[in-house]
Order: sequence, then C-alpha cells, then structure tokens
Amino acid sequence: MNYLTDLTKEEIKYICTAIPYQETVAYFKRNPKEFTKLRPGFRVQTLNENMIFRTLYEFRNRDFIAVYLVKKVDRWLREIDEELEKIKRMGLDKESAYINVLSGSFFANNVELFFKIKGEKKSKDYLQVLNSAVIYEVYNRKKDEEEKASIEKNLMEITENQEKLKQKSINGKMQLEKMKKDANELNIRLKETSDALAIEKERYRKSLEDNEKLKNELKKVRDDEIWKTSEMQQKIEALSERINEKEKESIQKRKNFLLVKLYPYHAINVNVEEECMSL
Repeated sequence: MNYLTDLTKEEIKYICTAIPYQETVAYFKRNPKEFTKLRPGFRVQTLNENMIFRTLYEFRNRDFIAVYLVKKVDRWLREIDEELEKIKRMGLDKESAYINVLSGSFFANNVELFFKIKGEKKSKDYLQVLNSAVIYEVYNRKKDEEEKASIEKNLMEITENQEKLKQKSINGKMQLEKMKKDANELNIRLKETSDALAIEKERYRKSLEDNEKLKNELKKVRDDEIWKTSEMQQKIEALSERINEKEKESIQKRKNFLLVKLYPYHAINVNVEEECMSL
C-alpha cells in the first residue's frame, strides 16, 4: 500500500527525517545504479545527513525512493502492532498500551500521523491527550535512560577505580616483594661486606704486626751492622797500626843493613847501643 499519496508534504518530511541515516546509506550502497540516477557524480559515503534527507524527500515520487519509504513505514507499523499485542497480554488497557509502545516508536513525535496511516479516525481531543501522554512518556524514558546511562557510567567508573585499586594493590604487593627481595640481597651483601671487612681488618692487623717485626729486625740488623762496622773499624785500625809498625821495623832493619854494609864499625856500635837500650 502506498501511503505517500494520502500524506501531506510535512508528513512525508517527518517520515524522511525519522528514518535512521545509516539505514538509508546502506540502501543506497546496495543499489548504486539507482542512486547514481538520482545523484550523478556523487558517492554515497560523501553524503551527510541533510543530503540524505533531501534525496529522500526530493525524489519521493521516484519508485526507487517511494518503495523504500513505504517498506520502512510498513515495518514500523508491523513492529508497533506486535508490541501492542504483547503489552495487552500483560493486562494493560488499550490507551496505556498505545502510550507505552508509541513512546518508543518512530511516531513518538507525531501520534496523529500513526493513526492516519493506520486509517483509524480519532477525535482531536483524544489525539491531543494521547499525544501529550506519549510526549510525557518519551520525556520520562529519556530521563530514565539518562539516569541509567549516568548510573552505568558511575558503575563503570567505580569498576575502573576498583580495577585500578586492585592493580595498585597488586603492584604494591609486587613492589613489596621486590623490596623484601632487595632487602634480603642487601643484607647478604652487607654480611659479605662485613665478613670481607673483618678479614681485611685481620689482614691489616697482621700486616701491622709483620711490619713491626720487620722494623725491629731491621733495627737489629742495623744495630748489628753498626756494631760490626765499629768492630771492623777497630780491627782495621789495629791492623793498620801493626802494619805501620812492621813497615817501620822493616825500614829500620833496611837502614841497619845498609849501615852494616856501608859502615861496619858504626853498625856494630849502633847494635851495641840498641842492645844496651833494650836492657
């Protein structure tokens, strides 16, 4: 059924704006040849929402667009009827069912258009009251959705914070374990250093003792050398005196020998005098 012939321009505009942008883009992409006939030189992905709306409205009388619009309206009506049946089975009255279902449909802002397409005549007062009730329900739904979104956002933030705290706790435990490990390693190193220091101290102490012993031995050696040098000097001096005496004696003997050879008589007298002096 082609509803478009019985609708005003404003009502057709409402339908064109109510259709989701992505659904129309997908329809044009599935039918590129037909789209090119409408917008030659254009690519579907380059069209914004306003261009999509204008294409639907300006070419509403073309079969390609008219069929698309009618199918969309048919689907909306079918979905609304299905939801109305579900709501009625839950025990709600007809008007309450209309308010509940229409407030979540594409006719939420134009209840009169819904009944016009359905072919159901309603009084102006009825439509006005129902339209107000639907708008109020839309407002409450929007408010509930915003509150729900806010709650979900808060829950998400709480969950994220919990995860962050959990991660911080894990990181803290890991850091604590690392600190404990580092502390243990440091204690081991300190003990090793302390032991090594104790060994070095002992070595240093022994080295001092050895140095002291060496100093004492060196002093002793020096003292011995000084004493030996002094004793040797005395021996050298004594020996030098003996050598001098021997040399003097030897010289005297040579003199005497020469005197005997040269002056025998004089030599005899000299010998006699020496013997007398020696007595």
